[in-house]
Order: sequence, then C-alpha cells, then structure tokens
Amino acid sequence: MTPVGLSPGGIAAFGTSKPLEQRQWQYPCMSRTLEDRYRIEFPAKVTLGQMPKGVTYAEGSIHYRSSYDSSGRSVVVHRELEVQHYSDVCSPEDNEAWKRFHAVLQRDLRSQVFYR
Repeated sequence: MTPVGLSPGGIAAFGTSKPLEQRQWQYPCMSRTLEDRYRIEFPAKVTLGQMPKGVTYAEGSIHYRSSYDSSGRSVVVHRELEVQHYSDVCSPEDNEAWKRFHAVLQRDLRSQVFYR
C-alpha cells in the first residue's frame, strides 16, 4: 500500500473513520478542501512495475480525484478531496452519500505500487 509519511494525511484520516450505518436525524457537518501529495523514492536497483489507476468521483457535494505517476525511480501520489455542503447541517441522505464515497476512498487508499 502507499505509505502516507510519518503521520496520516488529511484524506487518509477520512478513510479510517467509518460513517454511521444509519442516521435518523440531521447532524452537524463541515465543508472542506484537502490535498495530499506524496513522493516515494526507490533505490536504484528497484524496478517499478504496475501502478494503480487514478480515481475520479463526483456525487452531489463530494468530489474526489487521485493520480499515481512514475518518473525514473519515484512515484508521486496526488489526492484531492472537496466536500462543499450547502449547509453546516447534514441530512441522513448526506450520510448515505458519504457511505458510498467512503467505499471508493478506502479502495483507493489501499492501492498498491508493484516493484521488484
């Protein structure tokens, strides 16, 4: 899996917080824009193999994009998340949308770079 440095990045932290299975009432929520970028340098004897495909996701107020690029001995991982709610109070439907996105985010965070 792609490491995220000495501490989890802002987007990776969202992948560890599972949304509630079901909500009956409105709840407080925040809009935000986050960007994580990592460069992984490999030793000279390492050969890079298969790279993950990037992800593009857009549903309602949630927009996410990731890319994985290799150049020489390095891999650059770039992730952007934008959540723009119309209010600071979210509905149970917003929670359902977040659950759908969360599954996509977790798959992307588990992407693997193959090397030998």
